[in-house]
Amino acid sequence: MNKALIVARHELTTMLSRTGFLVMTALVPIAMLLLVGGIGAYVFFTSGEDDAPESRTVGYVDTADIITGYEQLGITTFRPYANETVARSAVAAGDVDAAYVILPTYLQTGTVREITQSGGGLGLQTGGSRSAFRDFLRANLVADLGDDNRAGRVIAPAFFVTVEIDAGGQTAEDSFDPATLIFFMAMAFAIIFSILTITGYLLQGLNEEKENRVMEILLSTVSPDQLMLGKLLGLGVAGMIQIGVWMGSAVGLLFGASIFVDDIPVLGLPSLPLILVAFAYFLLGYAFFAALMAALGAVTTSQRESQQLTVIVILPAVAPFWFSFSIIDDAGGLLPQIMTYIPFTAPTMSLARLALDAMGPLEIAASLIALTFSVFVAVKLAQRLFRSYLLVYGHRPPLVQLLKTAVTGRL
Repeated sequence: MNKALIVARHELTTMLSRTGFLVMTALVPIAMLLLVGGIGAYVFFTSGEDDAPESRTVGYVDTADIITGYEQLGITTFRPYANETVARSAVAAGDVDAAYVILPTYLQTGTVREITQSGGGLGLQTGGSRSAFRDFLRANLVADLGDDNRAGRVIAPAFFVTVEIDAGGQTAEDSFDPATLIFFMAMAFAIIFSILTITGYLLQGLNEEKENRVMEILLSTVSPDQLMLGKLLGLGVAGMIQIGVWMGSAVGLLFGASIFVDDIPVLGLPSLPLILVAFAYFLLGYAFFAALMAALGAVTTSQRESQQLTVIVILPAVAPFWFSFSIIDDAGGLLPQIMTYIPFTAPTMSLARLALDAMGPLEIAASLIALTFSVFVAVKLAQRLFRSYLLVYGHRPPLVQLLKTAVTGRL
C-alpha cells in the first residue's frame, strides 16, 4: 500500500505541473469572470438615465412582527396581507408582482418564503422585487437594533425559499429549483471533463511508459496492482482539485456579484444529502471510466492505437446529452430509467435526472449500488489485464485472448 501511495503522490505532482492541466483548470474561472464582467458592462452601458423605472407592488405577510413602517421605498409599494392564503390569492390574481412571508423564526434563520407565479424560469423577473424587499427589511430592522439577531439580519436580511403557485393559488407540483438544476448539471459536465482530461492523461502516461520501456523498471519495484491503484488515486485527487477550483470559483463569483448587484438572484445549494449523492456519482463515474482507460492502456501498444479505442468508452458517456430534449420532456420515462442503471451512462444520466427532480430515494440507491458493482468489475478486469499485458510490446493480443484473460485472469 505504501508503494501505491508513492505512485499516487508522483502522479499527483506530475499532473499538477502539467501546463495543459493548469490551463484547463484556470480556463473555467477566467471564462466565468469574463462572462459576469461582460454582463455587468452590458447592463452598465445600456441602462440610460432617462429610462423611467416602472413602479411595482410587493406583498408581504409579517408573522415575525418586525415591520413598523416604510410602506413606500423608491418605486416599490409594500402591501401587507393578513396571512399567506390571502397573499397567494393576490399573486395569483396579479395584484402584486410577488409576495413574501416573513416566517416566525426569521430573526434566527433569516428565512423568507417567496411566492411567485409558476413558470418563472431562473427567477430573473423577481430579482428586482427581491432587491426591493431586502431594502424594505433593512429599513425596518435598523429601526430597533436591540439584539444580535436583528444586527445579523441587517447584514443578511433574507434567504429566499421560493414557492411557486398555479392560477388557483395552490402550490405548483413541479416547482422549478434553479439551484438544484445548475448544481447537478455542473457535476454532470464535470464528469465528462474528467473522462476527457484526467483519464486521458492516465492513458497517455501508460502508453509513454510502455513505449519508452520505463514500465519494465517500474514493475521491478512495484506490483501491477500497486501501480494501477497509485495511478487511479493520484489522478483522482487531481480531478477533485480541478472540480473544487471550478465549483468554488462559481460560488465565489455568484456571491461577489450578489454583494455589489442586488438584482442578481442569489442561488443557494441543494441539501447536503443531495450534494453527497452528486459527489458519489462523480467519484464512482471517475473510478469506472479510469479503470476502463487503465485496461485499454495495458493492452494497447501505442498512443495512436489507444486514442482510437477510447472512442468506445467516451461515446457512451456523452450519450445522455444526445437525448437531452427527450429527457427534459420526460425525465421519468423508460429510456432515462434504463440509462440510469447502465454503468457507461449512469453517472451523467442520473445527475441530469436529479437536476430535474425525477429520481426518488430508492432509485438513487439502486443506481448507486449498480454503479458500485460495475466499478468493482471494471477494477478487477483492469487488474487482470495489467498483470498479463503491461510488458507485451509490438502487437495487441487478439480479442478472444483478451476476453479469456478478463474472465479467467490467465493468458
